[in-house]
Amino acid sequence: MAAGRALLRPDALASLTAMGLVLGLVGWLFSGPSGLAVAVIAMAVTIVLVPKVPVDLAMRVIGARPVHPEEAPGLYTILIELSDAAGLEAAPILYRVRGGRILAVAVGDSSRSALALSDGMTVVMDEREMRGVLAHEIAHIAAEDTTLMNLAAALGRVIHTLAIFGLIAAVLIVLLTPEPVIPWVVGLIALAPWAATLLHLALMRRREFAADADAVRLTGDAVGLARALVKLETLPAGGLARLIGGGPGRQRRGLGFLRTHPSTRARIERLVGPISDRVRPMRFH
Repeated sequence: MAAGRALLRPDALASLTAMGLVLGLVGWLFSGPSGLAVAVIAMAVTIVLVPKVPVDLAMRVIGARPVHPEEAPGLYTILIELSDAAGLEAAPILYRVRGGRILAVAVGDSSRSALALSDGMTVVMDEREMRGVLAHEIAHIAAEDTTLMNLAAALGRVIHTLAIFGLIAAVLIVLLTPEPVIPWVVGLIALAPWAATLLHLALMRRREFAADADAVRLTGDAVGLARALVKLETLPAGGLARLIGGGPGRQRRGLGFLRTHPSTRARIERLVGPISDRVRPMRFH
């Protein structure tokens, strides 16, 4: 089974079980016992055949190129050290993304993985902060989070598809037959994709917190990762763009339950304790 041990963690089991219940509910509302059977089969097939994106393809999609160890000996030394500490079978291959975006992306599992860093990330982080960033990404690899997120996304797509068919069927029943359609059934089917999305986002946020905690266990340095997070939060808009081209990656603001990542403040407080006020950059007005 491709999902492997990623499915055995309590947070993964809880989220995927909830998504399975949503899928089963949609199937039942759509077609009773036969619809429920279809939903169960669809979930089983999705788990077994969860898409596993090839590492090389994932890196090409983001425009990354491989970096030879001789080009970045310091980064590779840290990667090997952290990979050994995390119990990976092999250290991830390092990739470079050109431009000023602040980007760190890890894909793969313990046996084969890749980690991409943008030019912007390597410019703004010192060695201590970079160690925290790399440890966070390696924690994602060790936990097989890529596989887990692919599975959650695939289940979400199945729920969306089944819900669309259910809504189309309801419209056809209204237009072509005298059979009544129960409004609350249609409402539940319409809400199912939103429920799946919220469950997926909640799982993503929990895995970010978990990767932060695992990173600290790998490095023994909560402050280094916290400093990196502060730096990412407080980069002046446009400053990095003028330095090396492109723009800094900044977290989108919004309702907490609609975010893919926890707030930076919440992550920092979990790492180093409460902070009295948000850290802001000093700049001329």
